[in-house]
Amino acid sequence: KANELLKRAANLGFSRANSELALYYFTGGINGFEKDHSEAYFRASVSLALDESNPQASMVLGSLNYEGHVDIIPERSPYLACYYLNISATANEDRSRSSCFLYSQLLKILSEYLHGDCIEIPEFNVMP
Repeated sequence: KANELLKRAANLGFSRANSELALYYFTGGINGFEKDHSEAYFRASVSLALDESNPQASMVLGSLNYEGHVDIIPERSPYLACYYLNISATANEDRSRSSCFLYSQLLKILSEYLHGDCIEIPEFNVMP
């Protein structure tokens, strides 16, 4: 009955309910919900559209973009993953610090992509 009430609240447009459902579908096995990344992506997107600073929904979207689930997201997007994980990492609710860890990994990937093997970016500290 509680799961049905949660789904009803989510369908009525409550951000927190959508966020909780996104997490349940993302991880699977919580409160009887099976793992379903498509539903997790949908619920997290709705939650983030309703509340753009929702760290839990941002974590789900960032993780899905980080892992690159081809059934939902045709190609992995480190840029989007960084955006979503930055929202999640800067929130006070990220007690496990997994968002921070994934965010730092993605920054490293983006830096290598943009600058190759250069450790120091030339002229990064030049004033105009």
